[in-house]
Amino acid sequence: MTTRTIDYSVWDHIEVSDDEDETHPNIDTPSLFRWRHQSVLNIKPEPTEETEEQKEEKHQTFVEKHEKQIKHFGMLRRWEDSQKYLSDHPYLKHGLMDQAAHQTIVMQFILELAKSLKIDPRGCFRQFFQKIKAMEEYEEEERQNRLGPGGLDPVESQTLQMEMKKCFDDKDISMLQEAISKMDPMEAKVHIKRCIDSGLWVPNANTDNEDAENEEEEKEDKEDEEEPEKEEK
Repeated sequence: MTTRTIDYSVWDHIEVSDDEDETHPNIDTPSLFRWRHQSVLNIKPEPTEETEEQKEEKHQTFVEKHEKQIKHFGMLRRWEDSQKYLSDHPYLKHGLMDQAAHQTIVMQFILELAKSLKIDPRGCFRQFFQKIKAMEEYEEEERQNRLGPGGLDPVESQTLQMEMKKCFDDKDISMLQEAISKMDPMEAKVHIKRCIDSGLWVPNANTDNEDAENEEEEKEDKEDEEEPEKEEK
């Protein structure tokens, strides 16, 4: 079986700036700033931990799947009946525990909101859910604004290896080249794609800059050539 290789030429002929306030043209500064800011907030990221959205989706799926059993359990009044029902339906234990915890937290927040507004909880629960919905919409809007050219949130690039994170943090391109060369080709390809999709890495930035400079020079030369012609007229 032949080993697949990847093209490392995109990392060649790259100049590294010595100025700490400057960022290499291949590295998108806003994306890098957001990524570094998130790194400070999440000093010890837990890639395997579920996000709140994933937990909520998982909880909702469970409730929809076992709605009938959950309603039946909620109607039981005697401890013995509850114990027997959970013994007969063991798969409900953790799900019901999560649901009870979720509902308890919701009620606690509603009570806190009612206390701060000095009104009856029954008169403010709608405000609570309106605030939750507004917050979710705001978070989604912020996430959309962060998306890189490949549709990846730079925050999600926390899954990059620590060595690669340090390369971007230090803006050290030679270190990044070395880190990539030590990886398995397929793994390196995945990480490179994530860097590009999140906007952390901008391929062909030098080429684009050179093309823009050449166009500007050609425009200036053309204007210089036109000046003598105007004077003669």
